[in-house]
Amino acid sequence: MVGFGLESGDQESLRRMDKKVDVETNIKSTKLAAKVGLKVYANLMIGFPWETPKHIDNTLNMVREIWDDVFIFQVSGSLIPFPGTRIYEEYVKEYPNLKDYWLNDNYQQYGIQTYQNNAKPYRMSTYYQRNLFDDTYIRDENFFTYTEEMKKKVGEFVFEIGHHNLENVYPDRYKLLLYYARISYFLYLKFPKLEKFIVGNFYSLLNIITFSKKIKRSTGEETRNDRRGMGKASGEEWVSKKLAASKVGGLSYEDWV
Repeated sequence: MVGFGLESGDQESLRRMDKKVDVETNIKSTKLAAKVGLKVYANLMIGFPWETPKHIDNTLNMVREIWDDVFIFQVSGSLIPFPGTRIYEEYVKEYPNLKDYWLNDNYQQYGIQTYQNNAKPYRMSTYYQRNLFDDTYIRDENFFTYTEEMKKKVGEFVFEIGHHNLENVYPDRYKLLLYYARISYFLYLKFPKLEKFIVGNFYSLLNIITFSKKIKRSTGEETRNDRRGMGKASGEEWVSKKLAASKVGGLSYEDWV
């Protein structure tokens, strides 16, 4: 497997991130890696304070162009302005709430994915955020503020990334999982705390009943995480499919290695 820090399909955003690479090169590199049989994990970031729906559209265009070349797109790329970074220094005056935010008790478990860093993950996130793309920091405006138009475009991004990933991870039932995710998403828009309250309390009760010292994620989520981790079995299957469709058609994973 190879991981690429593509981050964005918008050239302005890449420049402002100091990526020192262009969108075209990122696309070519991804396609080349997939062509030779590498399993591609592509990292994307959204939520920069300068971004507009147009920036997200450009990233979505890139995603669609490399759709068949990527196994998994990163599911947790909402921007976090870590202390000491230029993004923090540039915007702390414009967003006073950023000032020393890491010393605030409410931010102690913030990380790449909120729910993965919390002892009570189901109280911190919704079904769609765990299974599609974790847009918690953008949706809840934990660091920066966003227009409703921007949030709507982020929702489109979330479902496009989620559709791609679920189709690869669960090819036999991804449509059903997307249906559940849409219910979760629209429920969150109307009643942001309802799902977290119901599901979070259910798992807390389950934790008490089973005398467990630590809340455990469901078997389904553990399976999903294993598959996202690109284990040997899923890697063999994916590479075999790519080889079968390439110029060396018919060559199995075992023959190739």
